[in-house]
Amino acid sequence: MRVISPIITKDIVVDGLGRDEMPHWRGAIAGGIWQSVELITSEVIRIQHVHVIPKISQGQITAKLSLVNNGLTSSQVTMVYRVVSGAATNEIVVHSEQEVELAPGTMKAQLNLTIPQARLWSPEDPYLYRLEVELLRQATMMDKVEIRFGMREFTVEGNRFLLNGRPYLLKAAFYEGLYPHTLAYPPSMDLVRRQFQLAKEAGLNMIRPWRRPQAEEICELADEMGLLLVGAIPVECMGYWPKVTPYMESRIKNEVKQMIMRDRNHPSIVIWEMFNEIMRYPLKRLKHDVSLLARNPSMMSTPTPIRRWIRKATI
Repeated sequence: MRVISPIITKDIVVDGLGRDEMPHWRGAIAGGIWQSVELITSEVIRIQHVHVIPKISQGQITAKLSLVNNGLTSSQVTMVYRVVSGAATNEIVVHSEQEVELAPGTMKAQLNLTIPQARLWSPEDPYLYRLEVELLRQATMMDKVEIRFGMREFTVEGNRFLLNGRPYLLKAAFYEGLYPHTLAYPPSMDLVRRQFQLAKEAGLNMIRPWRRPQAEEICELADEMGLLLVGAIPVECMGYWPKVTPYMESRIKNEVKQMIMRDRNHPSIVIWEMFNEIMRYPLKRLKHDVSLLARNPSMMSTPTPIRRWIRKATI
């Protein structure tokens, strides 16, 4: 692992990155390791990523997976799906299996699962389910992932925001998320819980975190407490950052991909914010392409980290 802090005080180039070229927030706060880092080992056959798409009108979810076989021959594997209801009961409400012939390389799998009497997620009732997916070969566990999700859908019609098919008035506020000693990362999740609780007591149902992907624990807490979020990449824009170079566009698009692939299963996130206060044409011209990228389902081919039980070391 090599960590390069944003280069803002010296006119140097490190590993192809020059001054003010690295995507960052207010100069340096999002630089370095400011969230947890995991080193994950896996078997030769593994689950690369999972996308859960709720369909509330049918009481279903579509589970889209990307599977990887790093071996030299095809393998017959069994996908075991379980939907667990609620954090308190941990009741298995759906169980299904799927046989897959997994050739060397990467392939996609998809399954529709019906959730009986599905309970919808909303800020007033933030009910969560958990999808468990196991990958078995000859009855031997090769990989397992768990994804929390909520049964919710949202869209915009004209100037109205609709949540679960009904007009929903967004009451939002700005959330800086700056801390005296730890800067970008909260010193404790109890503090964030208190901040979120104060926001809800003030009548808010949405907050806009400032210009960086939030720690996953913060997104999970918003899921649990029922607070809508805006997801944003660490690109300050305005008049200075990032520096315009031939690589700027590809780096910004990579930030968008990685953010959405990591956070798309959180029911709390309903807006992806691409840019902030754009004052320069080289960034303005990217708005359309980057917005289309954020809506492109082909990003399913991009890997994303997901929670595993297999031999994990945390730094």
